[in-house]
Amino acid sequence: MIPALHRSWRILSILLGCFIACGLSAYWHAMTTFRFWDDEGYVLISLRNFSAGGSLYLDVFSQYGPFYNLLFAGLQRAFGFPLDPAGARWFVCFAWTATSLGGLLLVARATRSLLWGVTAALAAFVLLRTLTHEPLHPVGLVVLVLVLGSALALRDLASGRDTRALILAAVTGTLLALVKINVGAFYLAGVGVYVLWSSTCLADRMWVRVAVIAAAITAGFVLLRPLFDQRWVQVFGVVYAVSCATTLGVLALELRPRRPLLAGSAPVLLAAISVSALVLGLAVVVGVGPAQLLDGMILGPLRHPTAVSFPFRW
Repeated sequence: MIPALHRSWRILSILLGCFIACGLSAYWHAMTTFRFWDDEGYVLISLRNFSAGGSLYLDVFSQYGPFYNLLFAGLQRAFGFPLDPAGARWFVCFAWTATSLGGLLLVARATRSLLWGVTAALAAFVLLRTLTHEPLHPVGLVVLVLVLGSALALRDLASGRDTRALILAAVTGTLLALVKINVGAFYLAGVGVYVLWSSTCLADRMWVRVAVIAAAITAGFVLLRPLFDQRWVQVFGVVYAVSCATTLGVLALELRPRRPLLAGSAPVLLAAISVSALVLGLAVVVGVGPAQLLDGMILGPLRHPTAVSFPFRW
């Protein structure tokens, strides 16, 4: 009992120390960084106009989904969250620190090693310094939802609470899709692959797994098609195809059947539909029309690569 108590205090002390160190560093960097391209100003103006009653995707320009806009407009109206440079930087401090600690919990749970968890938290904190370049940009909300939702889902999966883990994963993916459709779509696709391949009815049908891998690779090239005449996009396509085939191939060989297909897919579909209906319904209530949602969430992002793209230097 006493050794276990001491171990718990040690873990809590490490977590508290990481939180304080990350928080202080995040505060310093967030409050002293400003980038000349000022995407910060763009998102703040959009959020302010939407919070003041502007019609999203019609009067108010936004490249991002309704959940992002509804969340911050709601925080501003309900709690007075300041949609100004200071408020944006406070959110960066919170998202930066919480995501890093979420990475600690996620990796520590997956590897059963606190050392690897702390290492992951430090690595995440260093990489997420770019959040200070564009305070209140949706990427801060995306990484926060992604890491914390995945950490909670993995905790339940490791504890044998499969249904709750799948529901959490579906909610996480749906919220991501309602902020940035590309991130959420790939996350939900991953959840779908896990449900499909861990079902007992498809346990001995390797052709299904091969077909899923082929479909995933094909989908990536379809998305790259508008810019595929550029060399850097072609290289990216090759990297994506090899990575996708390797990752899904290993998963196909290692994943064991756990549940009937209906038992796995029903909670995922129900959770995704419920969250979507709630957020989209709220958006319609505040004056965002279905046509605006379709264009803002799906059609607009599909047009974006041909309007703005930055070549990746391999």
